Amino acid sequence: MPNSSTRNTRSATGHRRATPLVLVLVGLIAVAGAVAGIVLFQDSPTLWPAADAVYRAALVGLCALAGSRARRWTLLWGGLVASAASYTPSQYLALLAALLAGAMLVFKFRQRVLGAAVGALCGLAVLGLSRPTTSGITALIAAVAILPLLVTGYAQSRTQPRRVVAGITGIFILLGAVALATTVFVGLTQRSAVEAAVAQTRTAVEIASSDSPEGSTAAFTQASASFNKIESTLNSWWLAPAKATPILGPNLELLRTAAQSGTELNLVGSTLSTTVTKDALRSPNGGVNLAEVESIQLPVTNAAAQVDAAVQSLDASKSPWLLPPLNAAFQDLSTELNNANETARTAEMSVMRLPNLLGADGPRRYVMLLGNPAESRDIGGHIGNWAEITAQDGRLTLVKVGQPYDLASPATSPPLTLKPGAYPPSLLELRPQYFPQNWGGTADFPTVAALSQDLFEQARPGAAVDGVIYADPAAFAALLNFTGPEPVPGTNLVLTPDNAEKFLTTDQFTVFKTETQANQVVSDLIDKV
Repeated sequence: MPNSSTRNTRSATGHRRATPLVLVLVGLIAVAGAVAGIVLFQDSPTLWPAADAVYRAALVGLCALAGSRARRWTLLWGGLVASAASYTPSQYLALLAALLAGAMLVFKFRQRVLGAAVGALCGLAVLGLSRPTTSGITALIAAVAILPLLVTGYAQSRTQPRRVVAGITGIFILLGAVALATTVFVGLTQRSAVEAAVAQTRTAVEIASSDSPEGSTAAFTQASASFNKIESTLNSWWLAPAKATPILGPNLELLRTAAQSGTELNLVGSTLSTTVTKDALRSPNGGVNLAEVESIQLPVTNAAAQVDAAVQSLDASKSPWLLPPLNAAFQDLSTELNNANETARTAEMSVMRLPNLLGADGPRRYVMLLGNPAESRDIGGHIGNWAEITAQDGRLTLVKVGQPYDLASPATSPPLTLKPGAYPPSLLELRPQYFPQNWGGTADFPTVAALSQDLFEQARPGAAVDGVIYADPAAFAALLNFTGPEPVPGTNLVLTPDNAEKFLTTDQFTVFKTETQANQVVSDLIDKV
């Protein structure tokens, strides 16, 4: 019959009571595991860094504490499941946990400190689950791996720890209910506000794109204020429980980021609509006002940086836990912002380089190659026409429009010459020095530009060619949006942005009796436009 001293060394669950040293060691392991969970992993169920760090630390620490009391088979189970659903280095942690737990089972050895260490390894391993790649599935696998450990650890604990766990669980359930309620409230109250702000932004863009953009500044400012009000609501202190709740947190963060982007980008629109105007960019003497272009370089550069920052912020708010409607909205907004970012970068590059391109530092000479895909070449189409353009002090001058044989032909004497070894054999086989229509015989445009510059300077001596431009019928059709419709000489046809591409590609060959006549008409059209 056991004596009273033996009975006092065992708890109500039948396990030997832990000594103070063992309890301290278990606590240290739990703390070390929690710190490792914060430092080594980046799991973000809420997208709130502080809350996510707490969740990672709590998971590993809880697994360590439960592991010190849990059934040994649950430690083995957790290690095996985690190892099957992860890659290295997390897989090494899971395999080590399984190996230690297996040894405890085989040798029928139970030790709380070792159990805590194995539990911590299991907790760290499930933080690194990586297969399958769907986050919802990996979360389910993590639950399958550690729930037996947590349940048996709870069941084997003394009454007081179980009461503490039950109390904490109750608090979290209450906070979760509050979080859900506040999220639903925000969704119901802010939906119409979001729709109104989006509508205001679209109206501002339409006004800015119209012939009378004077009211766009006020429209952008109004839209910015609407988005700012939404952002302020989403930054409210009473939404903290919702932001710290998995699934709810990422969805609220996406809404907040979108509202912040709306605020900032509408302010950008307001600034640009004030500083950049079409009339100011036009020079009184014709052409482009280069001084005005230089004056808007800074605001355009700042605007491009803000658009890029908005794209980065939105990308950072991407989460696998977004609800389907918000995920669809995220994809649409991401596409629009990326398009806007590309446009902003193009605008920035344009205002920075345009003064030099348009002759701010002296006359510039350019060659425009007009390709026609009716007869294909590697770059798109054979060179049907060419144009020589000069630029000085912001003004473009069309010097001459011509056809390929105006530059060179097999009868040209002396013939144009090519730099030895400068061009690929496939291009040389097309004999571009005799047939300028073949200058686009490679898909590498830098090579096309170098060849065209070399041969054009020989065919039309003068100043050095500073650049080569390639345009196809689609570009010509787009140009008509600015110049207006253009009648086709000798016909009843009028070229518009809608029919110009088809005319240049196919119809010109049926409307006119000879190729020579068609080529001359096209040259005249290019000259006029």
